[in-house]
Amino acid sequence: MKNNACGHANACLTCKHFRADSQDIKLKELETTGRKRLFEITDVRLKKNKEVVSSIENIISAIENDGLYKGNDSKFTKVSLTHE
Repeated sequence: MKNNACGHANACLTCKHFRADSQDIKLKELETTGRKRLFEITDVRLKKNKEVVSSIENIISAIENDGLYKGNDSKFTKVSLTHE
C-alpha cells in the first residue's frame, strides 16, 4: 500500500497488504523501529493501568473504611445548566 494513507497507525508489520524490498527499506531497521514503538505503546498502557488500579484501590479502601468514596481533586470543571 505504498504511497496510500492508512487509517491504522503503526500497524504495518501486521498488515496483510504490507510489502517491502531492499529498495524500499532495510528489514532490520523496520523490526527495530517496530519493537521500539511497541515498547512505547506498552509502557504508556502499563502506566495508565497502574493509575487505574491505584484509583480502584483508593475507592475500595474509602468505601470499606468510611462507607463512601467522595473522590479527591476533580480534573474537570463543574458546569451548571441553570443561570445563576
